[in-house]
Amino acid sequence: MLAKASRLFHTLWPLKLIQHWGLFYYRVVRRLLPFKPTTTKATKVDFVTSNFHVYQPQGWKGRLEFEFLNRAAKLNAETWQAEEQSLLWHYNLHYFDHLNAKNNEHTVEDEAELLLLWWQFHKPLQGIAWDPYPSSLRAVNLCKWGWRHNRDFEFIPHDTWLAILDRHYQEIKRKLEYHIQANHLFANLKALWFLQAALPEYRAKDGKWLNKKVVRELGVQFDTHGGHFELSPMYHRIMLWDLLDMLALGKQVPDFKEVSVQIKEVASNALTWASALSHPDKEVAFFNDGAIGIAPSWQDLKGYAKQLKAVYEGYENAEYSGYVVQTVNKAKLICDVAEVGPTFQPGHAHADTLSFELSLGLQRVIVNSGTSEYGVNEERLRQRSTAAHNTVVFENRNSSDVWSGFRVGRQAQIINKKVHLSCTESNIEATHNGYKPALHHRKWTLSPCQLVVKDSWLGRQATAEKKSYLHFHPNVKLTKENEFSYVLEWSTGKAKLSIAAKDANVTIEDSTWHPGFGKVIKNKKLVLTYHNPKSEILINWDAKDGC
Repeated sequence: MLAKASRLFHTLWPLKLIQHWGLFYYRVVRRLLPFKPTTTKATKVDFVTSNFHVYQPQGWKGRLEFEFLNRAAKLNAETWQAEEQSLLWHYNLHYFDHLNAKNNEHTVEDEAELLLLWWQFHKPLQGIAWDPYPSSLRAVNLCKWGWRHNRDFEFIPHDTWLAILDRHYQEIKRKLEYHIQANHLFANLKALWFLQAALPEYRAKDGKWLNKKVVRELGVQFDTHGGHFELSPMYHRIMLWDLLDMLALGKQVPDFKEVSVQIKEVASNALTWASALSHPDKEVAFFNDGAIGIAPSWQDLKGYAKQLKAVYEGYENAEYSGYVVQTVNKAKLICDVAEVGPTFQPGHAHADTLSFELSLGLQRVIVNSGTSEYGVNEERLRQRSTAAHNTVVFENRNSSDVWSGFRVGRQAQIINKKVHLSCTESNIEATHNGYKPALHHRKWTLSPCQLVVKDSWLGRQATAEKKSYLHFHPNVKLTKENEFSYVLEWSTGKAKLSIAAKDANVTIEDSTWHPGFGKVIKNKKLVLTYHNPKSEILINWDAKDGC
């Protein structure tokens, strides 16, 4: 009972006052007093001519058949739901990303028919279709589609189109996700920006208010490095795409041009950050919630930025929002010496403090486990746990108390950090207090053909049981030479791994890697169990493989 109370306290204490109010408003007030139906207030529709890029895969297979998160299903026409599919799957259904998807082979007539079918079913309802986040993403997709295809109201009549857009504006504005904040709130504001561009009367009425909100969130959610404050490379790319979309729109709407100047500056820094937190294969590093195929590719981002003349600098060996990125010849090391994320919204955080990933050439060698699902279940908890990452578990505890699907209680804090980088060698070290009274200190030294990882423990209980995990990419074959020496091999190279630890035990165990939602790929992990306050891992590779 006391443990549950402590967890709840540490979860709720960091929240902002407006988040507490939002939780009360949605969970109490609006359950007692449900939202009333809206009536159309706008009378005019404007059109813009921006060339918006696309990156989403085509999820609509025709009729009422869809595929999201690598799971295909057919909707029940009576309920607009698919059996055995998750809430996230149904959220994707209501995003209507297929209206602006890559390789779209559907006719405009078919798209309009599906949209009108959706509208007739959901117009009198509330439910998840009108939750603010899917409503926000759908609103942006509707605006883009309408500006491209429905300028003469050929496919959807004027009054119907006006009613659809107006309903979205009112629903999103009255449901702004102040209780969640972060990417959800920014998505709400982006949607209102697009809808104001389409509905000039709302722009005249609310334009100054909305611009002020957008500017505020730019300052809150993006730091001076350009990094999004949730510290997920995947969500960072999604947020960066939002910035580029808004920049494309802002060039066409005079009332938005002043804010667009600030958006462009943030986007330029965010592009550098996105490049730094990508592996040589150009896909995202797996820190916090991360998967391939959800966010735009690096090529898509670069192409969009080039069109918008958003100039950015190539990344350097440096620290980016607490992630230290070092490239020495063909070896790229990314170390997590960051905070968990914004203390008031760590929903996408994992207990991965002091973890790292390593690529040699184009091959990811040491990888965090990734993310294959959301929801409240054991697998979601396992993927967020410390043991699913390349760091150390102390007494079978997580470094941060991840629980439920998107909750964090006690949060690990970095209490000291030293970073020295050069073109030939790096020394990165940090200490966190997530296991207090014991303190975990880790030091990485990267040189042209070697990585050394040293762990040491300070404070009381420093001799308790610890388990250090290394997870290997599925393409990496792990062969044991002796208990403390291993050979790593992949199609284009190899490396040797050695361990130095007293009174230790090392095992090779089966594990799984999750590079995308719905994807489970078998891989291997190495587990070092020890009690001594110090341990050391050395990885050496041949010159042709990474030097």
